[in-house]
Amino acid sequence: MRHSFEKNLAPYRPANGLSLTKNLIETHLDIPESQTPKWKQMLRWVKELPVAIQTTLDNYLYEKRETSPTTKKEYYEAILEQGFQLTSDPITVLSPSNNPQYEKFILKQKNSLQDLSTLETQNTKPQRALVFVPHADDIAYSMGGLMTELKNKYGDKLAFDFVIATDGTAGFSPDDQKKYSSTERKKIRQHEQIREAVTLGADSIAFLHYADSHLEDHTQNAETDLVREIQLTHPTYVFSYGPRYEQKNTNKNILSTNIEHVDHIASGKITGNAIKKSGMRASVPNQKNPLRQPHRPKFWFQFGYDHSVSQQTNYAYQLTNKTFVQKLSAFATNKSQTMINWELSAEINALHYLIRVNREVDGNNSSLSENFVVQTIPRMS
Repeated sequence: MRHSFEKNLAPYRPANGLSLTKNLIETHLDIPESQTPKWKQMLRWVKELPVAIQTTLDNYLYEKRETSPTTKKEYYEAILEQGFQLTSDPITVLSPSNNPQYEKFILKQKNSLQDLSTLETQNTKPQRALVFVPHADDIAYSMGGLMTELKNKYGDKLAFDFVIATDGTAGFSPDDQKKYSSTERKKIRQHEQIREAVTLGADSIAFLHYADSHLEDHTQNAETDLVREIQLTHPTYVFSYGPRYEQKNTNKNILSTNIEHVDHIASGKITGNAIKKSGMRASVPNQKNPLRQPHRPKFWFQFGYDHSVSQQTNYAYQLTNKTFVQKLSAFATNKSQTMINWELSAEINALHYLIRVNREVDGNNSSLSENFVVQTIPRMS
């Protein structure tokens, strides 16, 4: 039996509010005295969240208060000393990529290599969702709550495949840019993204390793890579940034998060073109193995919009207390990007980042939501 969630695109509603029984969050043991004023400011922001989220967040952060690494240096060195103990995707051998930097890892056990040439029957094959983003932390930040909701609801009946377009090497401070080589920075970001993918329950993750902040220079090659991924995984749903340009919000002078980074814009355009090409027979190279076939997804979820900025948003997922904390947990794995203060735990730093940006765009924490433009992809005539 096929399972889908497109039948009900109405926003989810958070659970009923709970009453606060503790004030652990107000007296965190890992908040240095010098940081108390900043913490009190963020505490005011937290208290603007729905009560149920406050309660869950209170206990979660208190439990995570001592999880911060001792120093940034020790954290980076620990990553650089270890290798990836992951299984490469055997399909890559059968249908290799033209991108010499391409890597793909299996995060959940799949069929053996001998079984891959025979496609699963439609009744047992899970629906798939392909997520294409330029940077390692984009997925948890933009759709971590919705993905958690869907995985909790559908489990293995809905599989997620991540595709990360750039190497993420530009996302470090100027000092770290000098201290660590491009290869080292790439490994750090890749390690963090794999941890995020595992936390979110992804089934596989592919890295294209194009230059960070220069994805537009590799548009054609990235489109070819994405067409290949679509034709190999046959997703029903594709998630990515949207390709549209948004206008300034005249009241707040804030740009939609869709255009805060040049790679976000480029990735939206790449996705749109790849979806069009993926259903064309001419886009499939001559190959003996039948795994790669023309395929066109049914739905394209475009994130990077805010309901107060974009009038085109037609689907908003309202985070619950459970999915907000799970989103925060996944986002906190990207320590190289979110650790503003290494004296505090990764979760507190990630919370500060999420709430600060949310306030800049939404201006109101009580409307915590992940907003999308959902587009139905027409079938080829």
